[in-house]
Amino acid sequence: MRFIFLVQIEGRGHMTQAMQMKNLLERAGHEVVHVFLGKGKRRAAPPYFEPHFTCPVERIHSPNFITDRHRKRIRVVRSALKSCLYLGQYFRSCQRIHQVSTEKKADAIISFCDFLGGCYQKLFQPKSKLITVGHQFLATHPDFPHLPHRQFERWMYQLSNYFMGWGADLKIALSFAPYAPLPTESKTIICPPLLRDDLPTASQHAEDYFLAYVVNDGYADDIMTWQSQHPEVCIHLFSDRKTWKAPHSPQPNLTCHPLNASSFLEKMSRCKGLITTAGFESVTEAMHLGKKVFMVPVARQYEQATNAIDAQNAGAGITADHFDIQLLIDHLQVAASSENPQRQWFSLAEEQILKGLGGLWHKREHLRI
Repeated sequence: MRFIFLVQIEGRGHMTQAMQMKNLLERAGHEVVHVFLGKGKRRAAPPYFEPHFTCPVERIHSPNFITDRHRKRIRVVRSALKSCLYLGQYFRSCQRIHQVSTEKKADAIISFCDFLGGCYQKLFQPKSKLITVGHQFLATHPDFPHLPHRQFERWMYQLSNYFMGWGADLKIALSFAPYAPLPTESKTIICPPLLRDDLPTASQHAEDYFLAYVVNDGYADDIMTWQSQHPEVCIHLFSDRKTWKAPHSPQPNLTCHPLNASSFLEKMSRCKGLITTAGFESVTEAMHLGKKVFMVPVARQYEQATNAIDAQNAGAGITADHFDIQLLIDHLQVAASSENPQRQWFSLAEEQILKGLGGLWHKREHLRI
């Protein structure tokens, strides 16, 4: 089978999932023939993404979020309105996807939460199938922890999920923990996280530092401020802040790092705990390594708010609305780091995903999964 990837650039997780999906498909004898990666002024692709693929990686215009002037909270309505100004660019992106899909005779496009996936499928009605991947698609489950006091944000979140999965033949809902299956007509299967093959093993003895990663670099200032008031606490902080070209120490016991996958994972294997915004991928990596997580959701990003509650329910750690790292220090005194509480669930990822993909082509005898 021949696959094309369509990857949203917001957050490290979607790109990491695409990298692992490529490994998974190739082990099963399939091929990724082209990768489209969204682009925007605010977010750059990490240097490790493109070299992971042997096929072309092409940047295209795709909708993404706008943050406030402090580079923290998401401006949901403004993001939606600004996207309307670029509809012509997005249509041309869909035309390019269709051109490549037709030329390379793709059997399916796998969209990692990019809004163009559903729009392309509805506008061009291609022969290729559309598969969408993301934790977002778990939100239709009746047991998912929605926030009753944030109804407008919930509605916007569900609307964005609808458009991301518009016309999808299969939705792969990644989950921190097992959930009961959804009805067949939803076209949604619940699967474990897509963890990287090169994840290290946890160190037997945690070293005396915390690891931190923030998806919006304005939150790095909050962590730096807290650490300056508690200089005895050692923190390694990762962010995609453009001015961070190399590791440096702006204050005692704080080291700031540009995004680097191998360095980040190596430090996670030896840290006392992870401090992060409430993205999906970093939390699951920490769970895999038995590290407790302190999650502060990006303000006004409903997805992250529900991620944090869902991860907390799965045993990942704790959540709060600001970076008071003393909360994590206190938590570790009563809940020491341990093996992944969902280890058995995580181990089923490849089997579950390939089974779900195979169901789309169950009549095609040449498919071997």
